[in-house]
Amino acid sequence: MSVPFPGKDVPIAENQIWTMGQTWYDYFKFGTLPFRRVTATTTNDNAAAGSVGEVITATSGAVVLVSATPANLTSIALTAGDWDVSAGFIAAGGATTNMTDLWVSINTVTATNTFTQGQSYRMRGFTQIDPANAAPVGILRASLAAPATYYLNAQSTFTGTALSVTGIIRARRVR
Repeated sequence: MSVPFPGKDVPIAENQIWTMGQTWYDYFKFGTLPFRRVTATTTNDNAAAGSVGEVITATSGAVVLVSATPANLTSIALTAGDWDVSAGFIAAGGATTNMTDLWVSINTVTATNTFTQGQSYRMRGFTQIDPANAAPVGILRASLAAPATYYLNAQSTFTGTALSVTGIIRARRVR
C-alpha cells in the first residue's frame, strides 16, 4: 500500500491505515518515513561529541600583554561541521596603566587579530587610565569541511603598568 506524494508514492506500514482528511503530520508522527531525529535531553547533561549541541570551551588564565603586540589567549580545536563560535574577555590594568587601544578577536591564526564584524572587539581613539574592560566577541559561523583551530587573540597599546587579559572561547555544533 502507498500514499500519493508529489512525484512518487510513499509506502506505509502494513497495519497503518490512511484515511481521508488525514494530514501529512499524522503520517509523519507514526515514524514510518525515513528521517533523522535530533536527540534532545530533559536534564542538565551535555550533548555527545559529534552531536548537534556539542560544546567545546577553553578558558585562559591571565595573559600579560606587551604593548602593541598581539598575543594568543587560548584556543579550541573544532572538527568538521557547522559551529557557532563566540568568546568573552576581561582586560585590566593597574593604577598607572594608560591604555589607548584594545583589540580582541577570534581568528584561525594564532596571535593575529582580525577586524571583521562579529569576529572582533576593538576600542581605540581614547585614553583610559586604570582600565577595566569586559565584553563579548562573536557569534561567528564556522562551516568546516575539515578540522580547524580557532584562537582568541588580544592586543593593546598602553604605557605604564602592564595590562592583563583573561578570556573564554566556546563553540556549539549547530548541525
